[in-house]
This record gives sequence, C-alpha cells and structure tokens, in this order.
Amino acid sequence: ALGLSARGGLKAGGSGGTIEVTAALGPFGPFELELQGRRPYLLRGPVRGEEAWGATLSGATALAGVGIKVRWEESWRRAMGPHVEEGWRYARSLSLVPELEPWSLGDWVVRPGFTLSGRQDAAETRLSLKGSPSLEVPGEPSLRLSLETELGYRWIHRTGDTVWSLRLSPKFTLASTDLGSLELSARSLWELILRGDGKAASRFSLDRIALTLTPRLLGWRPRFVLEYSPGRVSLSLERTELSWGGFSFSLMGKLSWDLGRGGLEGEVKVMDITYELSGDWNISLEAGYLFGLGRRGFRQGIYGKGNLALDFSF
Repeated sequence: ALGLSARGGLKAGGSGGTIEVTAALGPFGPFELELQGRRPYLLRGPVRGEEAWGATLSGATALAGVGIKVRWEESWRRAMGPHVEEGWRYARSLSLVPELEPWSLGDWVVRPGFTLSGRQDAAETRLSLKGSPSLEVPGEPSLRLSLETELGYRWIHRTGDTVWSLRLSPKFTLASTDLGSLELSARSLWELILRGDGKAASRFSLDRIALTLTPRLLGWRPRFVLEYSPGRVSLSLERTELSWGGFSFSLMGKLSWDLGRGGLEGEVKVMDITYELSGDWNISLEAGYLFGLGRRGFRQGIYGKGNLALDFSF
C-alpha cells in the first residue's frame, strides 16, 4: 500500500506546504516494512522547516521454540533554511520481546517477562534489559509479588563516558473480591558512572515508597495513596466517580507535607458535576478548596467554574 498527501498554504516568500509519503511493504516472511517521510516545499524562495524520513520493520519470529516480537526503527531528519549548516541527524532503535509462557510452582504461578532494547543516535548509544517477573497465588484473597527491573547501559560518544544503571521497583499486592486491595510498592535507582578520563562515581536514590488502599465501600471504589518521595510525604484520594440523585461527579483530594520547609498543603476538588436540565440542556460544574499552612501562617481559598451546554440538530 502506498499513500501520498500534500498540504499547502501561504507562507512568507510564496505559497508552499508539506508533502507527506507513507508506504506499507510486505509481508517479507513474518515481517512488514513501513516507510514514511515528509518534506516542506516552497514555490518561490528558500525552503524552511524540517525534512524527515523513517522506516519501521516489525514482526514476530521464534528462537529455540520461544516466540520473539521484533521491532526496528530508523529515522533521518534535517533542518532546512538559508542559514542552516547542520546536516542529517539519525536515530535507530531495536527491541526484542520474548513471549514466555507462565508456569506453575506449587500454589504459585510464575509469569516471566523481559524486553531487550537498544537505541543509537549521533550523541549516545543506549542498551536496556527490562524484566517484569511476578509470582501469583490465586484464591480469595489473592497475592501477587512482582519486581520490575531495568539494567541500562549508556555510552556518550563525545566524552567517552559510560553509565551503568539498575532500577528496581518491587510491588506487593493483596486483593479480595469483597474487601478491595492493598498494595505496597517502591522505586529505586543505582548508577555507576565511568568517565572518559578514568574517574568513577556512583550514586543511589530511593525515588518513591507508596502504600495504596482501594476498599469497596457501598458500590464505589476510592483509591487512597500514602506516598513518600525525597523531601515530601503525601496522602491523596485519586479521581473517583460518584453519583447522587440526578448528579454525577468526580472527587479527588491531596494532602502533602514538605519535609524540608515543614509546610502543609491540601486540595479537595469536585469535577464533572453534570446535571441534565431538560432534553437538550445540561450544566457542568467544577469546584475546589485549597489551603496551606507554613511560615506565613494559614492560607485558604475556593474556586469554581461552570458550563451550560445546548445539544441540537437541524
């Protein structure tokens, strides 16, 4: 399949626009190739803008009896103009995703998952191995343990620096059909930096610890999140849809404490308050309450807005 489109208009110095080309080729065995490109044009005067061409090869194959999804992307771009000296910029990426089947280990169900990917451009080369294995115990209640990991490698071409990184995101989930779910998760990062001059440095950071509670209360499921991030602790109610009488609305709120300054901030927001006035008229409202407690004392405020809409046809 081949597609060609041209968009035009008036520009400074003459009329012009953009020509876009798309093409789908194949299949070539288990793979398909997609090509796309665009280029600005100007009937009079120098062309300005960006020219871009790219290709995507995707499909699935098998190795040692294991299915693997493959995706390769290549792109080339350049800026166009009378005073532009920069040439073409390229970027290419490759990802491999094995399709691994789960297996049983006693009462546990093991679900492996891995992705190998790489990306390269003129500035750097990146390699990444991501894993998301999990262990599950079905039943009532059910238990799930998962560990998202990412081992990364980065090479900076200009300086010769290399960076090794390891991200860990463990998660524990306990879920009940009648009571709801409880989830404990964390996210951390470790980096080893090897500089081109022979020096080395490392660092570790704990980015997030969160406790999430999703109870079942009278037919609705609010989601409460107690979270710690460097320098801040927060308790939030994520967006929850409710209905009462002829109204439907969404409720959310957040209370946060700045550990460095000692300030306390909070917000309660009611959104998407909709009510049908008649067959064609409906009204939607939004309101909120803000407050803060810090060195300047206690501050508070309210806000609101509304929309009146008429649906008609002729």
